[in-house]
Amino acid sequence: MKSLECTEKMSDAIKENIIDVFTNHSAAMNELFLMHSTLNPDTFVTLKSESESRFSKNNVDIVILTATPIETNMILNAMRQQNTNKIEKIRAENGRAYHLSRLGEYNIAHIQSPMGSGAKETASLAIKKWNPKIIISYGIALGETPNKQKLGDVIFPTLIISYRDGKYSDGEIFVSKNAWVPNTDAYIRNFIDEYGTHCKPKHGFNLHSGTIIESPWVLSDPDLKEKFFSSIKSFRAIGGDMEAHGIYEAVQDSEREFGKKYCFMLKGVCDWAEEKNENVTGDEDEQDKIQLFAANNALVFLMDLLNDRYFLSLDINSSENTAAITRIKDQFHQHPKLIKKINESRDIIVSIYSYYKDTYKKDQSTLNFLNDFKEYGYCNNEYNLTEKGFLFILQLTDFNPNHYYKT
Repeated sequence: MKSLECTEKMSDAIKENIIDVFTNHSAAMNELFLMHSTLNPDTFVTLKSESESRFSKNNVDIVILTATPIETNMILNAMRQQNTNKIEKIRAENGRAYHLSRLGEYNIAHIQSPMGSGAKETASLAIKKWNPKIIISYGIALGETPNKQKLGDVIFPTLIISYRDGKYSDGEIFVSKNAWVPNTDAYIRNFIDEYGTHCKPKHGFNLHSGTIIESPWVLSDPDLKEKFFSSIKSFRAIGGDMEAHGIYEAVQDSEREFGKKYCFMLKGVCDWAEEKNENVTGDEDEQDKIQLFAANNALVFLMDLLNDRYFLSLDINSSENTAAITRIKDQFHQHPKLIKKINESRDIIVSIYSYYKDTYKKDQSTLNFLNDFKEYGYCNNEYNLTEKGFLFILQLTDFNPNHYYKT
């Protein structure tokens, strides 16, 4: 693994950021460090053969990839807290291991990849092994600048630009046109947007969405990082890591055989590519604690997503609703009043209910519309929306069920 080191001293802005984090979060950081330094997976993880495992290609929902021991321990500890002794370990084809358990509302397969380009092979093998609905790259990453971010803020990339195929010559960086847009749906994007508005007061960190760079090195040189970021100024990079683009390439390469997958990255800001060996607080475990703090914030976000039972309710490859989508969309176009109500009120259920309950006995076309809903299981005989119907409506709109649906 290459590392570009810097002899310059750490900036005052970063020092102030580190001091602020240790001043306000020292107890939590010490607790995380104790967990990390004492965690022994052998005491709660059971090695299984594939034939013994209760997990298979048919029931693993999500693959989570990490790249460092700190990231891995955060996931394993979350699994342990939810499942006690029900975590399984299965040997992977590349000599590594999968950890399998329930996490939130979903069956998870976790694996630690090598740092950097080796993540692509690990992701490819995981997709072939489990055929999950989604692949998540979780952990820690470098941020843009301490003037716009704080240690522990979380980044969610909407575009990834890789420098693995670029060129560095005479002090200048030439970027290849190697970019990737993460695969997400309207529900996930809305979840991210809404989360960003309340995560600071609720959890104490900010969420940043935008472009990230993928570097082939561990960056510890602010001048080189600035060259990277400046070369894509129009994209306004918010951070960078070493694995994301390779994982997305693996997802793209697998699409022909395994279908389209959702794939995205959630990582906490742990540095800004400046001098990492300078100790600011006098704590000998300063860097580990900062990384644990950043990884924990990313985990808070990840768990909020995994605890949402609608997260994977819409199957990205399902053909079940294809005919219904065509017919119901046609019906929507025939009912501009309904569209207007939805757009004005931004409340799906009130709009749908008030519209069809007022008009279905009087309007044959509306009755046909509702019968189509009933035929495909979207409403019952009394024309009340079923959960399947509600989720289908979301495919035609960009609303978040957390706002409009209560069980």
